[in-house]
Amino acid sequence: MKFLTHDGLLYFWKKVKNYVDTKDTAINNALASKSNKSTATNVTLSASSWSGSAAPYSYTISNSNITASNMIEFVFPSGTTQSVVDMWNEAAIGRYSQSAGSIVLYANGTKPTAAMTVTMIIRRDV
Repeated sequence: MKFLTHDGLLYFWKKVKNYVDTKDTAINNALASKSNKSTATNVTLSASSWSGSAAPYSYTISNSNITASNMIEFVFPSGTTQSVVDMWNEAAIGRYSQSAGSIVLYANGTKPTAAMTVTMIIRRDV
């Protein structure tokens, strides 16, 4: 039976520690990149904040989580009335432009005449 010497054992443990440290770094880096989770926030689009006297009307929403390239979705929160859904559809909000910190919605139909609350989902994990 062969025994490890003190130097051999020390060498072995240094190799194990180096391996574990390397794996810990890789795991921490992977977790850091996944910390950018999607965020959802309710946004109230007030009727008076739509710009323009003819279509397309525009509405700017500011949010620090918006980048120039992340995906943004709008959905109706629970309890949304049919009149809000109809107003969104009549406004024909179908395109937008975005930059760091803001998104501009464009209404190509009827200018909204009342406030609409929608949920804005900012995708930061895709």
